[in-house]
Amino acid sequence: MPNQIWLKWRGKLLTILPWLIIAFFAYLYIRIGFLNEIQLQNGEDLGTYNQILYNISHGHIPPFNSLKNEIAWGDHAHFILLLVAPFYRLFWPAPQFVLAFQALALTTSGWALYQIAQDKIRNYLFSFVLLVAYLMFFGVQDALNFDFHANVLTTAILAWSFYAWHRQKPVLFWITVALGLLTREDASLFYFMFGVWITIVSYKQHRRAGGALMGISLLYFFVVTYGLMPRWSSSGTALAYFDSPGPDWGPAKILAWLLTHPLQIFHTITDTGTKVKTLRYLVEGFGFLSLLSPFTYLLAAPNILARFLSGEYQQHLPSMYHYNASISSILAYGAILGTSNLLALVKRFRPFRYDRIAVVLAAVLLMLIGGFFRSWLDRDLPLHHLQQPEFTQHKYQPRLTIGALYIIREMIPLNQSVSASSGLVPQLSSRSYIFNFPDPLPAHAQWVVLSPEFNTWPLPRGEVEGYITDFEHNDNYELVWRDYGLWVFKYKGTDIWRPTKPK
Repeated sequence: MPNQIWLKWRGKLLTILPWLIIAFFAYLYIRIGFLNEIQLQNGEDLGTYNQILYNISHGHIPPFNSLKNEIAWGDHAHFILLLVAPFYRLFWPAPQFVLAFQALALTTSGWALYQIAQDKIRNYLFSFVLLVAYLMFFGVQDALNFDFHANVLTTAILAWSFYAWHRQKPVLFWITVALGLLTREDASLFYFMFGVWITIVSYKQHRRAGGALMGISLLYFFVVTYGLMPRWSSSGTALAYFDSPGPDWGPAKILAWLLTHPLQIFHTITDTGTKVKTLRYLVEGFGFLSLLSPFTYLLAAPNILARFLSGEYQQHLPSMYHYNASISSILAYGAILGTSNLLALVKRFRPFRYDRIAVVLAAVLLMLIGGFFRSWLDRDLPLHHLQQPEFTQHKYQPRLTIGALYIIREMIPLNQSVSASSGLVPQLSSRSYIFNFPDPLPAHAQWVVLSPEFNTWPLPRGEVEGYITDFEHNDNYELVWRDYGLWVFKYKGTDIWRPTKPK
């Protein structure tokens, strides 16, 4: 009887434990997001997505993004926000909802990867360690600490696509494919490569599914990227994913170059120490196990090529931004498949009595060591911020949330334009016109809200102080409120400047 009771409770515990781990990390990331928002450490990106959701939830489709002066989908085709907007308006039409939704979407996707690991490896220790490695992955930490970005939804939905395919649930699989494609235009490249992998691995059984996935993904990519997005973009051109060797290169010429210049591409991807370090960190976070599966190379290729062939230096960095999160679920699934391949290899060539236990323990040890060095040891990683009193007990925290920002939001009508310092943009972005000071120049914005004490990107704080002095002596603006390190100016004229919306 005691054994039966123990087995019963053991089963319940093992069922509940992954959700407890997920809930714990969800709480941590939501808290980090809220603390950043309270302390005005967010910026233009969070303001952009909050404004997009605000506009969609009020029936403005396609949504206009005043921060970039174009239809929002001309920058990234995140159509999935159409599905998120009703929940945004119903539950919490504020930047906090955007941050919480992102954290919940990412952390709950860990359950899908946990189930795959349990099915493939059949070892609870491995599955739990992989789940923690995924939720603590440095790319995930940086993304959830850095505003909101649609590529986080891409990697979360990809995890569910892997789960649905692994469990052979066709209805769920195609639903996740549809949702994944809606997250961003470049998500289609991941799904195209997933179709390639399905076709290679199981051609006889699933060649139709693999072919359909490749065809749908490729069609979606070209229709959206080269058909729809140029209509909404202020430049009128398709979004460039990397710096191609020549001007005005079309997709066919770019593809031909990728296929015929492998050595040049490899050299460009690895031509700086920063790029090599980032590539090493990505695979080290899962104990290098993802390198043992061809799946990783196939599905990660679009992201690696787009990032490391780009001339934008920030895309090459191993930390700080959201770029590394895009392939976190790919690396996690690749680590599962890599461990499975290693088990099969050892069993085939060097079978011994405890081969499974030895391989699984080695894989667990590799993930623990890799995760420790890449996702925990660095004291600058976001999860360590929660241990810092200056982060959790910021001196401006209670005054700004309860007092000053509430007064400012009540003071400024929603139908009037605002130009604000970057850290204040998300707080004031539930309106049709919000601008990140000083771009565009707020000469005729109806309200200007400045602060030199918080996030002032792209200006240094000292330069913001100079702007504040200028506005205090500007005859076109009057200072209507000043307190807690915030200055609020109101335009006195009638010739209100507004951006010209692209057709």
